[in-house]
Amino acid sequence: DPIKDDLLERMAPNAKALEEEGFTVECHVVDGEAADAIPAFAEKVEAQAIVLSTQGHSAVVNALLGRTAQRIVQKAPCPTLTVRARV
Repeated sequence: DPIKDDLLERMAPNAKALEEEGFTVECHVVDGEAADAIPAFAEKVEAQAIVLSTQGHSAVVNALLGRTAQRIVQKAPCPTLTVRARV
């Protein structure tokens, strides 16, 4: 799938940087609504952590953690790290 390949290619530099710091990194692209698909996949593969970026647009909570990211954190079966995306 060209779209999934493009997304994996875009993640590669960040994955490489984390690996250079000693982390084991696996990047995956899954189909479905992010707030459901990401926690479900993390549970399936017994992920140790989920790392995602967020932009946050409104209200106090949403300014820190976007709505989708907030829902992923609430449903996640493992620790999550959210990083505010550069604008």
